[in-house]
Amino acid sequence: MEYKSASMIVVVIILTLLLFMVGCGYFEKDKTEYQKNIVGNIKIKKQENSNVNNLVYAETNEIYSVIIEDFKFVYYDTVKNQIFADSYINETNRNYFQINILDELSNTVSKAIQKEQIKESDFISKTKNIPTKWEFEKK
Repeated sequence: MEYKSASMIVVVIILTLLLFMVGCGYFEKDKTEYQKNIVGNIKIKKQENSNVNNLVYAETNEIYSVIIEDFKFVYYDTVKNQIFADSYINETNRNYFQINILDELSNTVSKAIQKEQIKESDFISKTKNIPTKWEFEKK
């Protein structure tokens, strides 16, 4: 009986180590293809071998929190310190977000921004006079 439980523990440990090594290897090829700074720690980031552009918050040089995934438009209102983003769902559906910047240099995304989803009409009216714009085409 003790022999079976000891061998089970060894098998579980080996499988855990194998899974850990394979999991770590997966992220080794996860390089940044494109990165553009918007303000403070808020960046536009695109990973290699991906068609998705993400709006991220860099908590450290290695740790990023995704604010908005797969967007088409990003506007930055320097006067009101707000970011507006058009998040792509599919050809006919999008989500629109307003991001109020509280502290763009904070170490945590929860203290740095306040994100809320807004209606398309509000998005259009709030972004029509903002000159700085980033646009990414879906391929």
